[in-house]
Amino acid sequence: MAYREVTSEEIMKFLGLSLLKGHIKCPKQRNLFSLSDPLHYHPIFSFIMSGRRYEQILRCLYASELEAKGETKVVKFIDMMTLNFRKIYNAGKELSLDESLLLFRGRLHFRQYIKSKKARYGIKFYELTTSDGYVLNMKMYSGKEAPEQNLGENGSKTEKLVLRLMRPYLLHGHHLFMDNYYNSVNLSQKLIDLKTHCTGTLRANRKENPVYIVKKKLKRGEHVWARKNKVYVSKWKDKRPVMMITTGQHPSIVEVSNRFGKRRQKPAEVELYNRYMSGIDRSDQLISYYSCPRKTIRWYKKVLFHLLDIAVWNAYFLYKKYKKNNASSYHYINYREELIKVMIGIHDRNIKGKDMVNQSSIYDNRRFRPSTSSAPQAVNISGTENIITGHWPEQILSRPGTAKKFAFLKCKVCTKKNIRKETSYRCKGCPDKPPLCPPCFESYHNSIDNNE
Repeated sequence: MAYREVTSEEIMKFLGLSLLKGHIKCPKQRNLFSLSDPLHYHPIFSFIMSGRRYEQILRCLYASELEAKGETKVVKFIDMMTLNFRKIYNAGKELSLDESLLLFRGRLHFRQYIKSKKARYGIKFYELTTSDGYVLNMKMYSGKEAPEQNLGENGSKTEKLVLRLMRPYLLHGHHLFMDNYYNSVNLSQKLIDLKTHCTGTLRANRKENPVYIVKKKLKRGEHVWARKNKVYVSKWKDKRPVMMITTGQHPSIVEVSNRFGKRRQKPAEVELYNRYMSGIDRSDQLISYYSCPRKTIRWYKKVLFHLLDIAVWNAYFLYKKYKKNNASSYHYINYREELIKVMIGIHDRNIKGKDMVNQSSIYDNRRFRPSTSSAPQAVNISGTENIITGHWPEQILSRPGTAKKFAFLKCKVCTKKNIRKETSYRCKGCPDKPPLCPPCFESYHNSIDNNE
């Protein structure tokens, strides 16, 4: 009811605190802002913003038109974000395409189950990244789609999906790496006609596969291949048969070494696929360490915070590559901490945690400002009790036996101004505990400081 407009500075602080929540494990969000809970109290949260204001902004968070339904709540925002990702960074030759799953167990008609993913249940994204993890393009799966006019209108659904994600990078000579969910002889031919190479694993039941390669029985270490135009299909027996498809590498056996230095024979297309296919897995791994999405029934808010995590990861990728020259000692957590300090406005202030507790500026987000004439004093100190009193409002309890829960007294400041105004609040930090209405707290304590 008392909502006020959000400024750009305030929304930046809100996003900074949301990122900081990814570093802290807490059972309830409000506990991070609570001054009375000694187990979960974090001074930085209430120092930057009150818990009620944070929840107010979170409640109203939205990224589309108010009448938007279903996937349209986030599709335009995703397209805007990915467009900025591509504008800022020119991708290298090698690209990888795979699926990513955002954990969500609520009721949602396009929720997916993927057994191989850690989350298993959630919202599925198709992502296009560089070989080292920078996210370039993405599409959220939102159920069965109506037929649309695009580059792959005569192909399968997976072909349409790959061509849609690769649309900004076709005809530029890129090399795309995909797993067997997407690959087929027909798709590889389409991509090579668009001056784009592809390499990846291949399912044996694809219609265009060469029958000789599919039915060929191999012993361990054997390698066979066949060619159709510029598309190569190969089969190699390791512990089990592995089928590969490529247009960017002639099938051959090469000698490679693993991370332990052990050398062995392996097909060149398999070695190339293993080297450049891990971009999505790398970005998902690092994002999961400090993920800010929390449990919510509103799926689109979880997607928005997931996009925030992806944006921070991309920013870290560029900052480390061009500002830190890929320094091995500069980690993702270091960048996040520096970024959060800038977003919440404390990067240029030499402020410590104890200062947030002791200094009066901790109450700047309140409607009143406490007295700064002296530090809070400890009273009623015993072996198990240490109460720190300050200039805080408390409600005046009514006398026993009355029907009212709280008592109402004349405000001390308003009475001096000949204004009749009653209030149920008083200052618990002052010795005489004067009754004060909330607007009079600041003026009353300022007058005490001036008299002293």
